[in-house]
Amino acid sequence: MNRRLALCIAGTIALGLWSNVWSNVAFAADAAVATTDSEARLEALCAKAKPAFVFIAGGSGVVIQPDGLMLTNTHVIENGKEFDVRLGTGRHYAARLLGRDVFGDLAVLQLVAKDGEPFPFLELGDSDALQVGEPAMAIGNPFGLGLVDQHPTFTFGIISAVRQFQGRYTECIVTDAEVNPGNSGGPLINMAGQVVGINGQISTRWGLRSNTGLGYAISARQVRMWLPLLKAANGGNVNHGRPVGIELQRAAADSADSLVIKGVEKGTTAESAGFQASDRIVAWDGQKIPNAIRLLSLVGMYPAGHEVAVEVRRGEENVKLTVTLVDPDRKPAAKPDKPATAGGDSPKKDPLPAEPPPKESEPKKKEQDKGTEKIKDAEPAGDADAKNPIKPKGP
Repeated sequence: MNRRLALCIAGTIALGLWSNVWSNVAFAADAAVATTDSEARLEALCAKAKPAFVFIAGGSGVVIQPDGLMLTNTHVIENGKEFDVRLGTGRHYAARLLGRDVFGDLAVLQLVAKDGEPFPFLELGDSDALQVGEPAMAIGNPFGLGLVDQHPTFTFGIISAVRQFQGRYTECIVTDAEVNPGNSGGPLINMAGQVVGINGQISTRWGLRSNTGLGYAISARQVRMWLPLLKAANGGNVNHGRPVGIELQRAAADSADSLVIKGVEKGTTAESAGFQASDRIVAWDGQKIPNAIRLLSLVGMYPAGHEVAVEVRRGEENVKLTVTLVDPDRKPAAKPDKPATAGGDSPKKDPLPAEPPPKESEPKKKEQDKGTEKIKDAEPAGDADAKNPIKPKGP
């Protein structure tokens, strides 16, 4: 009886062990299949995106429409007007500048078709729908590697943060997909192959111009807002607009008190819109505003002439206003009873700075590890540090 019981127990244990082994084998097989499917998706994504990539002036770009409309960074093309570019297909085309946003670092160019056929392109995606943690891919020409094998480079990562304020990049996207010199102007794409951002800045340390895990991209939302104006700029510049005439009271930039209006200048668009002293800005273009840092992030992305809906708290009620943004550096026309000086009237001082003030609790530049490592402000990813025969034809 004891022997039969022992055999029964042994058989049960053996069966359980075999079941566990079989489960592990099945799990490993499923994981292998999942890995294979994931790799196949990435390979298909790279194959889809490659033809629309543009090698331009030592940097990168991307075609976003079948008629050959393309995007890059202003700091990539500098003052050039005409370029010889090469697509990821290997074919060369002439490209001419349509318009530039110098402050926001965005440029739109038009490729010249040779045979009337449509260009390969990647459509603009919805950057507002991005979620932190979702996968993303950066495409570029880091360090001029594309000159060696004639192919762009793909780096994979995630969306690290959204709606960030980094210098002149407002409402930008942060990714850990590696972005290096030469990547500037290239696309940041989602897993559907849509352009959700234009890569252009990186954070550096130890004085090295290489990726440290923080890359910054201009959002597709901002691109869409500027695209019609840049297309119609006839090779010129389009400037940013601001709500000139508003002076905010002095307070810590990360506090709600920093949104209280101290004064409104007479004769400005702020006065025309109906802003009053002691108003507290609570929403801008439909988005709630917790402090001045968030406000400046949003203000910095709009072109001059854009009308924005603003909500302010006035006493015990919320009041809705509409303000027209103007270029603060534009020289005003001379008044009839006061002749203009030889150099024109001085532009009005803009009380809303282009970049946010530091928080009271933080210095402008942080130091870690007792000064052995300095984290610098973000800088343009820039052109590849390699001699590139693709040079601008313009000045």
